[in-house]
Parts: sequence; C-alpha cells; structure tokens
Amino acid sequence: MPGMVNGAPKAVLHLEALGLFAATLWAYGHQGGNWGLFAALFLLPDLSMLGYLAGPRAGARLYNLFHAYLLPAAGLAWGLGAGWDWASHLALIWIAHIALDRALGFGLKYEQGFRLSHLGGGLGLPPHPQQPGHFQPGPSGMDKMQAQPVAGQDGADGFHRAIL
Repeated sequence: MPGMVNGAPKAVLHLEALGLFAATLWAYGHQGGNWGLFAALFLLPDLSMLGYLAGPRAGARLYNLFHAYLLPAAGLAWGLGAGWDWASHLALIWIAHIALDRALGFGLKYEQGFRLSHLGGGLGLPPHPQQPGHFQPGPSGMDKMQAQPVAGQDGADGFHRAIL
C-alpha cells in the first residue's frame, strides 16, 4: 500500500523541484522560447486528470504518465538532438509544469484516490482520509503492526495482526 515521503527527504524533494523549475525557466528563455506559448500550454498536462472520469485506477495511471519526467525528458533530448527548437520548447514547458507541481507538493498519484500521492496532499493539504483497514503511515512513514485479540481464532498466540 502507499507510503508518503516526509521530513527532511520531503523538503529536499520540494527544493530540488523548485531548482528544476527555475532551471527550465532559464533554459526556455535562453533558447528564445515564446512566453505567451509557455503560459498557454503550462497547464496542459493537467488535462490528464480527466482520466479520473474512468475511475481512480485509470486516472492515476494517466495522470502519472503525464506527470513523470520520462516522456518530457525524452522529448527534450529528441528536440535538442534533432535541432528542433519547437520540440525542446514543448518539453521544457512540460518539465516546468511537473517541477512546479512537485515543488508545491503535488506528487505522483496512488490508485486509491486523487489526493493520495507520494508527497501527501499538495500545498500542504492532508491526503484524502483513509477508509478503515487501509494503510495509514505512522510518524516515521513506516507501517505499524498492532496485535488485536480475535475471539475464536486458532492462532499460535491467539492474536490477529492488523496493519494500521
């Protein structure tokens, strides 16, 4: 089940994403990118949220496809290698979008629901409340086992183990 990054590693991920966002802005400007086009296309990857209309599993998969660095990084390499400024500009806009999302705390989604991501909830919001019996990270981010007595269970120690 999902876990979330917290503490110092989470802060490092946010700062790292902020640095990448700044670097993509610089690279876009250095390449002579059109800032009107940048503004017009910046939120385009968020159209992937429409995948949630088909359910949380399809939504998370489509959202993550458009919010992982793999595709835009490949597009950037292709654009730079082929000398196609338009391709590298589109890739830089896409990377900037992902980086700003991560800097603000919007991470890759889990299939259990839109607000549940590897970074928690975006903008400091808590992730969506868990259903009873679902994974809930402890203070360290690790799952905890709790022993609960169960009447009529024929176990070696008479206890049922449940993940909190």
